[in-house]
Amino acid sequence: MGVDKSNESGLLRVIIWGTALAGGAMVASLQALQAGPNGFYFEISWATALAFAAGAAAVLAGWRILLQDAPTPRGRLLRAGVKWVLLLSAAAAFLYPLRFVPRAKLPEIATGLGLAALVLSIVGWLLWTIRRFLEKDEE
Repeated sequence: MGVDKSNESGLLRVIIWGTALAGGAMVASLQALQAGPNGFYFEISWATALAFAAGAAAVLAGWRILLQDAPTPRGRLLRAGVKWVLLLSAAAAFLYPLRFVPRAKLPEIATGLGLAALVLSIVGWLLWTIRRFLEKDEE
C-alpha cells in the first residue's frame, strides 16, 4: 500500500502553517500580557502584531532548517540548535507569567511546577518505553 505524496505534502503544509500560527500567537500573547491590580489582562497594540509576525517567522525559519537534508556536521548542528531553541522557548513561555507572581507565593508554585514536571517526565518515559517495546516487537 503506497502513500500518496500529494496528501503527505498537504498534511506537512498544514502542520507547518499551523505551528507557525501557534508560535506567533504564543509570542503575541506573551507580549500583550500585563499585570494589573485585579489580575492579568491583555493590552493589544501594534507591538503585539509585530510580536505575532516575528514568532510566526521564527517558526517558519525553524521548519525550513528542520526539513533540510542535513548530511553535513553544520546541518546537524543547526538542526540540534533549532530543537534546543524550541525546547527553551517553550519553557520560557511557560514560566514567563511567573514574573507577575508575588515573591511570597513562589515556593508554593515551585512545588506544584516541580511535581508537574516529575509527572510529565514519568509519562514521557512510559511513552518512550512503550514505543521501544512496540518497535522491538515489530522486528
